[in-house]
Amino acid sequence: MKYIEYKEFLPSLRNLRSKGGQYQKAASRINDLRSLIGDNAPDPFKGFRPTKHGEKRIKNCRKYDLTGYSRLVTVVKDGFCFLLYAGTHNDCEKWIEKNRGLDPAADKKGNLIKLYQSDGLGTPIRIRGESDLSYGKLFEILTEEDFDLLVEGLRRSIVRRIERLESINEDEDIVEIVKDIEDEDRQKVVYDVFALLRQGDHKAANNRIASFRGDIVPPSQGIEVIDSEDFRNITKDDAEQFEHYIRTADYRDWMMFMHLEQERIATAEFAGPAKLIGVSGSGKTCIVVKRAATLAERYPNGEILVLTLNRPLAGLIRDLVLSYCPFPDVRDRIKVAPFFELCQEFLGDFETENK
Repeated sequence: MKYIEYKEFLPSLRNLRSKGGQYQKAASRINDLRSLIGDNAPDPFKGFRPTKHGEKRIKNCRKYDLTGYSRLVTVVKDGFCFLLYAGTHNDCEKWIEKNRGLDPAADKKGNLIKLYQSDGLGTPIRIRGESDLSYGKLFEILTEEDFDLLVEGLRRSIVRRIERLESINEDEDIVEIVKDIEDEDRQKVVYDVFALLRQGDHKAANNRIASFRGDIVPPSQGIEVIDSEDFRNITKDDAEQFEHYIRTADYRDWMMFMHLEQERIATAEFAGPAKLIGVSGSGKTCIVVKRAATLAERYPNGEILVLTLNRPLAGLIRDLVLSYCPFPDVRDRIKVAPFFELCQEFLGDFETENK
């Protein structure tokens, strides 16, 4: 069995630990599990008790009962165990509801991919979520090639109804359209893609199209799976970092606690420059940090620059980036600096004699 952790696993575990009492004990037990996995123990889950009723909203999901009515959420498939989320019973319920249809996969090079796909329109494994309330027709977000692939062979009357979909439509509106598609696989992929576009998750929608095309497959023991922005292999080397991470909960965690609307802004994909306006204390700084991390993950070969007008705020943002991004490959590509410091660097580069 190979063990993989999802990018939301570490933050969820630290949040559980920060609640103290029975929740801290539950987090410590999961931490012990993590250490056993890093030590290649033959049965690291020995003594963990699965929940009585299982979980039908995520395929191959296994939930475990912990002290304080806490839960550990995993997916086990094809010789892989994915550690996805840890939290209170209510937190796990919310997380699973938000992640209906999550089905970890890999591309043909072995890169681990976050894939969402429904099992059918009338099943518990059907993608659902809240709209991002963006403007415009959803199909216009897709490339012409991808849209043609989705609607290939469909009656023009169905295609016209699909082209009218916007983010303000409900998931059930999409169901009403796609139920007239006779081919079940095409019915499911069209529903999934537009349900994800409605939520503003363009990357997940593109992944779903790639899976329909055959470019994304279940992870296989026959290939070496590679860490990605969403998943990483659990190894012995990062056990200390993991322990330090979940024990570090302070004012930074409160600053980075985000409202749903802030989260949407921080992770949105804009067609060009965007301007965010807000009064003091409205959360602009935490959105900047979250957005920097999101962009660093979205563009694994890119560098992210955050500029401010004063040095103390730059120091705070650097501190938040270090705290918020547990993986060095992400945080090391985020540069935070006061604007005038950047100007000094440019002057030094262009006028080396005046350095």
